[in-house]
Amino acid sequence: SEWVRLGFRNPVRPTAISILETHLPGSVIGLRGALYSTGDDPASLDWVELWTAPPAHSADGTWLVDGSREFRPQLVERAAGVLINAVELELSTSGWGEEVWSEIDAVRLEGAPATEGARDDVKRQPWETAAMHASRVGFVSSRFGRTPPVDPTERRRQHAMAMVHSNMKLLGCRYPQKVERSVGDRREAAHSGFAVCGGVSGGIQASGGIQASGGIQASGGIQA
Repeated sequence: SEWVRLGFRNPVRPTAISILETHLPGSVIGLRGALYSTGDDPASLDWVELWTAPPAHSADGTWLVDGSREFRPQLVERAAGVLINAVELELSTSGWGEEVWSEIDAVRLEGAPATEGARDDVKRQPWETAAMHASRVGFVSSRFGRTPPVDPTERRRQHAMAMVHSNMKLLGCRYPQKVERSVGDRREAAHSGFAVCGGVSGGIQASGGIQASGGIQASGGIQA
């Protein structure tokens, strides 16, 4: 099998994942999700299984689905409670050959924004974009849990760390080394998503860029 990982700008609790299969559909056999921050090693993330199924073609290369399709598999029930901004697709290569393979043109992640059902003490500032606010909410929710601390001093500390993390991740801001270490060293420049990568049996096969849209739906193009 092969895999490809896609990053999206805003974390969501997924309700659907749409896959535009444009050539010989049916090779996608697994979907997993994770919460990614710039600088993280994707291989070390806690990937949660969102859906799995056998390939829609036989081992001898007989495809059970013709043409192209928008594939929207039924996600597992617990998917709606998991905050993610990265999706890993697993593809079965059985039946593939030099002139036979599947192609995917786009993947769309749909879901409830991170601010729904998450830390309600992290308020959006008047000057703040949706992406910046979602980044701060995602940081405190994943780092400290969804229940705000009772101690106001600790709450302010968490809010300050979230602001630092968001500024470093989205704006490319830099802080004293001690401050950066406290939130996790994020030295990469700001960007809207992270690289697409794929592999076979754990080896890196390809890498490239993605584009992610704002709001609760994000899309990125890939070719598998």
